[in-house]
This record gives sequence, structure tokens and C-alpha cells, in this order.
Amino acid sequence: MVADKNIIKRVANYHKVMLEKDFEQFIYQEYGQDPFPYEYSEEDLYMQISKLVGDYKKGGFEFKLLTPMEKLIQENCIIKDICIENIREVNHLNEQLDELKEVIINNGLSVPNDEIDF
Repeated sequence: MVADKNIIKRVANYHKVMLEKDFEQFIYQEYGQDPFPYEYSEEDLYMQISKLVGDYKKGGFEFKLLTPMEKLIQENCIIKDICIENIREVNHLNEQLDELKEVIINNGLSVPNDEIDF
């Protein structure tokens, strides 16, 4: 689920505040698409936007609209971090596989029609 005009309007009404267009645009920028590879639940989306609007209403929230290039750089950093995490997981699984292969070889075990390449 992503932020839309209706959600932003409901949250603003709940907080009894009129939002500047730039702040609405900031909310769209932050919550107008699901955070790859995840997606927002309705409850989480409302809670996150409500917190932002509450902070905005108190005057303690500074925001900056990102340029399309800055947004692209931000998304690329997120994707890079996910890739690094996945590479680490693959390496860890390969280490475990090597340990299992060693146990199989050391104990003279095999599986019929085993397709494991030693």
C-alpha cells in the first residue's frame, strides 16, 4: 500500500492541520511507492505518515524534497545494500554446504542418485 491524496487528507484532518504543498509532496516522495523489496501495510503507512504530520504540526520537523537524481541515488544505495546482504548470505550458505560435503565424504555417506558435485 502506498500514500495517496485520500490517506494524506485523512491524516491531516485527524491532526487538524493544513499541510503545505511541499510537505505533501515530501510525503508522496517518502511513501508514494513501496520500499523495494518490501511493502507497507495500511496500518504501518498510516502510523508513519501520522508521525510525520504530528512532528510537522509541532514545528519540529524539517524536510527536504529530493531531486530526481538524489532519489535515484538513494534507491541505488538501498539496492546495493540489499545485494551486499544477499552476497553475504550466499557465501555463508556455500560455507555450510562445504562443511556438509566434508561430513558426507568423511563418513562414507552418499545419497542414491546424488547430484552433488564433489
